[in-house]
Order: sequence, then structure tokens, then C-alpha cells
Amino acid sequence: MFGLLFKYTIDLCPEIRGRMTYKGKPITNLEVSRSLTYSDEDEEVDTTITDNDGFFSFPKAQMKSRLPASIFHEPVIRQVLVLNYQDKNYLVWHFTQKQIKPHLAIVNILKQLDVELTNSEIYHDFENIEEPGKLHTAVGICRWENDFKDTQP
Repeated sequence: MFGLLFKYTIDLCPEIRGRMTYKGKPITNLEVSRSLTYSDEDEEVDTTITDNDGFFSFPKAQMKSRLPASIFHEPVIRQVLVLNYQDKNYLVWHFTQKQIKPHLAIVNILKQLDVELTNSEIYHDFENIEEPGKLHTAVGICRWENDFKDTQP
């Protein structure tokens, strides 16, 4: 009963750092949007602007919720990064997880996003460090240094 009164800290998204380019050249003053949702809670949207070298970042995002105390609750966190450049929309990153603490692989990946706008949108399948043998899947045009398997959608 008392657990239903307690608010749990939900890690919606770790810190994000990346660089935007178009045909290898940095894109400056470009707005990048991050959309985060947790289960049935409201969507949180924030934006940032690329600097003179095309770099952008978002701080770690957390929220408080009573939902994890319910035995009927299944946590679902959705992370989406999008942008519009020259009247075209780009899906940079889309990932869904089913736990309230961040996955180590996601923390590492989101610190090194390489967003080349000429990249094709692909599904990225990569190692789940906490549960070996279970892959994570994200979709978008971003890339990063890794040893993971990427597949076409």
C-alpha cells in the first residue's frame, strides 16, 4: 500500500551528444527535437541547436512517477530524436525500452552520435549488455562507433 505513495525516479534518457553533417560538412544553427514518453504519462519535448561545428547535446532526462509501484504496470520508455532540414524531416533516433533504468549500451551510444543527413534510415541491432543474447533495436539515420550488426528496415 505504501509503495503506491512513493514516486520512483524514471531515467527517460541519458545525456546525448552528437554532430550533424550534410555531405560531410557541419550543419550550424539546426534545431534538433527530443521527444520522451513514459508509459501513459505526458510526452516531454525539448530542443537544442547545433553549434558552429554541427555539435549538439541534450542533458540527461528523468521524471518521477508512481506507476512502477503497480503490479499491473509494464514500463515503456520511448526516445525519439527528429529534425527538419531544407523542408525534409529526418528520424535521427528512435528507441523503446521496457525498464526504468538506462541500458549501458544506450548510454554509450548516445554519447557519440554521428548524424550524416545523407545516411539512409536503418534498423540498428546491437548487444544488450545487461542481458546477453537479447538484442536492442533502434531505428534512424544516426551512426556510431560499434561492433554491432545493422540491418535495412
